[in-house]
Amino acid sequence: MHYVDAMVAAVPTDAKDAYLAHAKFAAEIFKKHGAVKLVDLWGDDVPDGELTSFPMAVKAEPGETVVVSWIIWPSKQARDAGMQAVMADPDMDSDAHPIPFDGKRLIFGGFKPLFETAETPKSRTCLWFQDAGEQAAAFYVSLLPDSEVTHVWRPDPDGPVVVVEFTLAGTPYMILNGGPTHELSPAASISIATRDQAETDRLWDALTANGGRESRCGWLVDRYGVSWQIVPEALPKMLSSDDRAAADRAMAAMMTMNKIDIAALEATFSGE
Repeated sequence: MHYVDAMVAAVPTDAKDAYLAHAKFAAEIFKKHGAVKLVDLWGDDVPDGELTSFPMAVKAEPGETVVVSWIIWPSKQARDAGMQAVMADPDMDSDAHPIPFDGKRLIFGGFKPLFETAETPKSRTCLWFQDAGEQAAAFYVSLLPDSEVTHVWRPDPDGPVVVVEFTLAGTPYMILNGGPTHELSPAASISIATRDQAETDRLWDALTANGGRESRCGWLVDRYGVSWQIVPEALPKMLSSDDRAAADRAMAAMMTMNKIDIAALEATFSGE
């Protein structure tokens, strides 16, 4: 189950741009260490109260705006490990990147989800399977945080599954067990952005096991015939670099790879 860190702070109103820049910078570090999602809310209609209020809680002064933010983690265990890694990350050096508000008045706490409504997605990708949709969905949701089987439909309670709905890292999918009429192909694939080589290796190994097969440039086909792209976050950054010579070197190196080797790409990108 998810775990949520929530924060309330009083930020100088004229430091809004500095706060936003700091929030974006910090978000990348938190995501690098396992956070699923970060949200920052700039106060708009936050009244004072007589006994309690957000402004009173953070002792907001004239010229300050109340900001609420939260970080969503895959689990309490992931949060504890991630927070420790964030605090040890040299990029979080407070001297080099000071927070643009009074940290002494920051309110911070960790929370276990109690109740959450789920939005019904307007669209979802449907994959046509012959008959193994339920097994495939169970396997897929085991691979990534924020994934779950959300609905299984059997027209006959004692009969086979026809439709399985699930989310993969928060993105909705469905599988239709429609028989042998259509076949899966690389014309449609699931693309996963990985944080580092360890996550790249883990997903690659899991998806190519038990009958899956490797392809080129980060592509593979799993045991059920679904095509995947396992793409380290560093790859598109290198390929879209303003240094076109470096980007071309990275592209040429990628074209020789099956699974993406981040260190090898970075070395080639740097001209080593």
